[in-house]
Amino acid sequence: MSIFFELSAIFILVALIFTFFVIYLIRDTHSMHRRCTKETEGVVIGYKQSLAPRHNAFLGDDTNTPITKYTVDGKEYFAHSGFSSTSKLYDIGQKVTIKYNPKFPNESYIKTDNEAEVFIYLFTGVTILCYLLGIIFLVIGFLMLNK
Repeated sequence: MSIFFELSAIFILVALIFTFFVIYLIRDTHSMHRRCTKETEGVVIGYKQSLAPRHNAFLGDDTNTPITKYTVDGKEYFAHSGFSSTSKLYDIGQKVTIKYNPKFPNESYIKTDNEAEVFIYLFTGVTILCYLLGIIFLVIGFLMLNK
Protein backbone atom coordinates (compact mmCIF):
# COMPACT_ATOMS: atom_id res chain seq x y z
CA MET A 1 0.00 0.00 0.00
CA SER A 2 1.25 3.45 -0.88
CA ILE A 3 2.41 5.82 1.86
CA PHE A 4 0.02 8.38 0.36
CA PHE A 5 -3.00 6.26 1.32
CA GLU A 6 -1.69 5.99 4.88
CA LEU A 7 -1.09 9.74 5.08
CA SER A 8 -4.54 10.35 3.66
CA ALA A 9 -6.11 8.11 6.29
CA ILE A 10 -4.19 9.85 9.09
CA PHE A 11 -5.19 13.36 7.97
CA ILE A 12 -8.82 12.42 7.44
CA LEU A 13 -8.94 10.71 10.86
CA VAL A 14 -7.45 13.81 12.52
CA ALA A 15 -9.96 15.98 10.62
CA LEU A 16 -12.84 13.81 11.86
CA ILE A 17 -11.65 14.12 15.45
CA PHE A 18 -11.31 17.90 15.05
CA THR A 19 -14.78 18.03 13.47
CA PHE A 20 -16.34 16.52 16.60
CA PHE A 21 -14.32 18.90 18.78
CA VAL A 22 -15.47 21.94 16.75
CA ILE A 23 -19.09 20.78 16.92
CA TYR A 24 -18.76 20.43 20.70
CA LEU A 25 -17.26 23.93 21.02
CA ILE A 26 -19.99 25.47 18.86
CA ARG A 27 -22.79 23.72 20.77
CA ASP A 28 -21.31 24.54 24.18
CA THR A 29 -20.69 28.21 23.33
CA HIS A 30 -24.11 28.63 21.71
CA SER A 31 -25.81 26.93 24.65
CA MET A 32 -24.04 29.17 27.18
CA HIS A 33 -24.91 32.31 25.21
CA ARG A 34 -28.53 31.17 24.90
CA ARG A 35 -28.87 30.54 28.66
CA CYS A 36 -26.99 33.61 29.90
CA THR A 37 -29.36 36.36 28.84
CA LYS A 38 -29.10 38.88 31.67
CA GLU A 39 -26.28 41.35 32.22
CA THR A 40 -24.78 42.88 35.31
CA GLU A 41 -21.63 44.73 36.17
CA GLY A 42 -18.81 42.78 37.75
CA VAL A 43 -15.30 43.55 38.89
CA VAL A 44 -12.09 41.60 38.37
CA ILE A 45 -10.83 40.73 41.84
CA GLY A 46 -7.83 38.61 40.96
CA TYR A 47 -6.40 35.84 38.84
CA LYS A 48 -6.13 32.11 39.16
CA GLN A 49 -2.69 31.19 37.88
CA SER A 50 -2.01 27.78 36.36
CA LEU A 51 1.64 26.88 36.21
CA ALA A 52 2.94 25.40 33.00
CA PRO A 53 5.15 22.34 33.39
CA ARG A 54 8.75 23.52 33.27
CA HIS A 55 9.88 20.40 31.41
CA ASN A 56 7.55 20.98 28.45
CA ALA A 57 8.51 23.97 26.31
CA PHE A 58 5.55 23.36 23.96
CA LEU A 59 3.01 24.29 26.64
CA GLY A 60 4.68 27.64 27.11
CA ASP A 61 4.11 30.10 29.91
CA ASP A 62 1.89 30.07 32.95
CA THR A 63 -1.74 30.98 32.27
CA ASN A 64 -4.00 33.43 34.08
CA THR A 65 -7.75 33.13 34.46
CA PRO A 66 -9.59 36.26 35.67
CA ILE A 67 -11.75 35.87 38.77
CA THR A 68 -14.75 38.18 38.85
CA LYS A 69 -17.23 39.18 41.52
CA TYR A 70 -20.75 40.28 40.64
CA THR A 71 -24.08 40.75 42.37
CA VAL A 72 -27.51 39.47 41.32
CA ASP A 73 -30.58 40.25 43.43
CA GLY A 74 -28.39 41.27 46.36
CA LYS A 75 -26.35 38.05 46.38
CA GLU A 76 -22.65 38.03 45.50
CA TYR A 77 -21.27 35.52 43.04
CA PHE A 78 -17.71 34.69 42.06
CA ALA A 79 -16.69 33.23 38.73
CA HIS A 80 -13.69 32.77 36.56
CA SER A 81 -13.51 32.92 32.82
CA GLY A 82 -13.75 29.70 30.85
CA PHE A 83 -10.46 30.47 29.15
CA SER A 84 -7.01 31.42 30.31
CA SER A 85 -4.35 33.59 28.78
CA THR A 86 -0.63 33.96 29.25
CA SER A 87 -1.18 37.69 29.73
CA LYS A 88 -3.55 39.32 32.19
CA LEU A 89 -6.32 40.68 29.99
CA TYR A 90 -7.96 42.78 32.70
CA ASP A 91 -6.64 44.98 35.49
CA ILE A 92 -7.56 44.02 39.03
CA GLY A 93 -10.45 46.28 40.00
CA GLN A 94 -11.51 46.72 36.37
CA LYS A 95 -15.25 46.69 35.80
CA VAL A 96 -16.53 44.15 33.27
CA THR A 97 -19.93 43.21 31.91
CA ILE A 98 -21.07 39.79 33.11
CA LYS A 99 -23.67 37.78 31.21
CA TYR A 100 -25.45 35.34 33.53
CA ASN A 101 -28.21 32.76 33.53
CA PRO A 102 -31.25 34.28 35.31
CA LYS A 103 -32.31 30.82 36.56
CA PHE A 104 -28.83 29.97 37.86
CA PRO A 105 -26.92 33.24 38.38
CA ASN A 106 -23.69 31.39 39.23
CA GLU A 107 -23.53 30.32 35.55
CA SER A 108 -21.88 33.26 33.83
CA TYR A 109 -19.16 34.56 31.56
CA ILE A 110 -17.43 37.86 30.89
CA LYS A 111 -19.20 39.44 27.93
CA THR A 112 -15.97 40.41 26.16
CA ASP A 113 -14.55 36.87 26.38
CA ASN A 114 -14.41 35.70 22.80
CA GLU A 115 -11.74 33.03 23.18
CA ALA A 116 -14.26 30.30 22.37
CA GLU A 117 -14.90 31.88 18.98
CA VAL A 118 -11.17 32.16 18.35
CA PHE A 119 -10.74 28.47 19.13
CA ILE A 120 -13.70 27.61 16.89
CA TYR A 121 -12.17 29.50 13.96
CA LEU A 122 -8.73 28.07 14.63
CA PHE A 123 -9.87 24.47 14.86
CA THR A 124 -12.22 24.88 11.89
CA GLY A 125 -9.27 26.09 9.80
CA VAL A 126 -7.06 23.21 10.94
CA THR A 127 -9.92 20.77 10.27
CA ILE A 128 -10.39 22.05 6.72
CA LEU A 129 -6.62 21.89 6.15
CA CYS A 130 -6.52 18.27 7.36
CA TYR A 131 -9.43 17.30 5.08
CA LEU A 132 -7.72 18.99 2.11
CA LEU A 133 -4.40 17.27 2.82
CA GLY A 134 -6.19 13.94 3.22
CA ILE A 135 -7.90 14.38 -0.14
CA ILE A 136 -4.69 15.53 -1.83
CA PHE A 137 -2.75 12.51 -0.52
CA LEU A 138 -5.61 10.22 -1.57
CA VAL A 139 -5.56 11.60 -5.12
CA ILE A 140 -1.76 11.32 -5.28
CA GLY A 141 -2.05 7.72 -4.05
CA PHE A 142 -4.52 6.84 -6.80
CA LEU A 143 -2.38 8.58 -9.41
CA MET A 144 0.66 6.59 -8.25
CA LEU A 145 -1.34 3.34 -8.55
CA ASN A 146 -2.18 4.08 -12.18
CA LYS A 147 1.46 4.50 -13.17
